[in-house]
Amino acid sequence: MAAKHFGASVVGTCKLNRDWLYSHRYHVENWKTDAKDLFTKVFGLEKGLLGPVMTPEERKKLQMPNVDDELPQEMNNVIVCGIEMDYEAYQRTLSCVEIAETYRAYSFDKFLIMHLALFINYMGYRAWPFGSYGPGLGIPMAVDAGLGEMGRNGLLINPDFGPRLRICGVITDMPIQPDKPIDMGVTKFCETCGLCAENCPSGSISKDNNRTSEAVYSTTNYGVKKWPFDACKCKAYWDDHNISACGNCVHYCPYN
Repeated sequence: MAAKHFGASVVGTCKLNRDWLYSHRYHVENWKTDAKDLFTKVFGLEKGLLGPVMTPEERKKLQMPNVDDELPQEMNNVIVCGIEMDYEAYQRTLSCVEIAETYRAYSFDKFLIMHLALFINYMGYRAWPFGSYGPGLGIPMAVDAGLGEMGRNGLLINPDFGPRLRICGVITDMPIQPDKPIDMGVTKFCETCGLCAENCPSGSISKDNNRTSEAVYSTTNYGVKKWPFDACKCKAYWDDHNISACGNCVHYCPYN
């Protein structure tokens, strides 16, 4: 109820799977470069696409303590929240309207999670708020919390809002009854749909109907069966066209 009071569109809970926490973190203020070069170096993208890969010495300079080392083992519960993005705005993809709505949601998630974390603190429990910046992968946590399933486009597909959600939440040691993952048939539907892949201007979304658990790209992890998403191509398209968001993968999804 508190999360809904602070503005969450959907809320779920789950036990923390520490596999979803980032294994490495980097302090960007220690790297003096433009944003495009920073993305290239920090994420170790393939040579020839955006630039050179970061050297071990450069990585060590930016390295921060790992989340798993800093997060107490007792903090093993997660409250996952989704913030709806406006349907009409996403009918105008690649426009200032859609980009503004995207960043409204990104901004609002900070308001939501900080208030929720303080609410939990006032009850005597510890709380680690997270938004788009980490400390881990929000979509797998949302799947564990029963908020939806992962689609071909690499986004969470929610029963009510489709892919029009920004994920945020709080990791806490407050006792919570976890929700259960749901099966709404997204995988089967995505196998026969593919509209997001057909309309992805950068070709970042796989058109192959077969999912894989391999790390196909430098920005994907192994071990979870899914459609690989090429974040390198996606970011390169943004840079080449001087945009900070695209949204076609949301707009063309029939669940939208």
